[in-house]
Amino acid sequence: MVNLIDNALKFSYSNSQVHIRIYSEKTELIFTVSDNGIGFEQKDCELLFEKFTKMNKVGTSNEPTMGIGLYLCRKTIEKHHGKLIAKSDGKNKGATFSVIFSS
Repeated sequence: MVNLIDNALKFSYSNSQVHIRIYSEKTELIFTVSDNGIGFEQKDCELLFEKFTKMNKVGTSNEPTMGIGLYLCRKTIEKHHGKLIAKSDGKNKGATFSVIFSS
């Protein structure tokens, strides 16, 4: 969860908001982190989760990235029988990352 929040801050513009939400829906527990940052094209979504992804970008304040954080997040969540998904409406339209655990 820390990595998702850190990424939301890293890839958001100054003075923008990051929203964190935890809720249950039917048989699922859902944790979402949403921002209004640089976003991504939805067609490139799965590239975000590749180990040492080529989508490696610099944060909005020139923070370096290694391209491994989301890969490790997804692997860890999957080991606990959850899933990690990402959505964005496009470049510069923010992103939402959701962790979903089903019972």
